[in-house]
Amino acid sequence: MKIVVLGGYDRFGPYLEKYAKSLGLEINFINQPKKDLEKLLKNADYIVVLTRCVSHEMVRCAKGFSPEKCIFCKQAGLCAIKKIIEEKILKTFNN
Repeated sequence: MKIVVLGGYDRFGPYLEKYAKSLGLEINFINQPKKDLEKLLKNADYIVVLTRCVSHEMVRCAKGFSPEKCIFCKQAGLCAIKKIIEEKILKTFNN
């Protein structure tokens, strides 16, 4: 399963990579606009958007590609990201 996390702080990257390996997921962490953002969003199963730490441009891009895949989070911490993945994404995927 591919998950894209939009927004957050640079220090989240290594933690999310380790977390993804422990769950057998592929998590792409993006906190700055990239040229291949559209490709990553297109191929994602879910997009977690941290609304406090993301540009309007990136939110518009995510909504434009697949609003049904987007999960918006007002908090901006690692615990919030993990909670969304475990409670909303993995429970839905496993059921």
